[in-house]
Amino acid sequence: TLSVTTSHPQNIVFSLISPSGKQVGLYYRGRISPSSFTNLIFRDDGNEFAAGHRGDHSGVLIPISRLNQFNGEDPNGQWKLRSSEFESEL
Repeated sequence: TLSVTTSHPQNIVFSLISPSGKQVGLYYRGRISPSSFTNLIFRDDGNEFAAGHRGDHSGVLIPISRLNQFNGEDPNGQWKLRSSEFESEL
């Protein structure tokens, strides 16, 4: 699960990286604008992000890229969660 609080959710990007280095996008900035992500789980069969949602976002949600791209990857290797925050564009 993922839990994050930020004052600029529109600037955040989350991705998951497999042991072999394959990267799959989970969330891309500007997709929604919650003030926090609490106990968030990404699954290909999850729920759609609510457009224009503000406030806390939690539950099982569909990532921006399919997680089935990881099929065949070693589930026991070292996985990484990457989060990045970008400056707002003027």
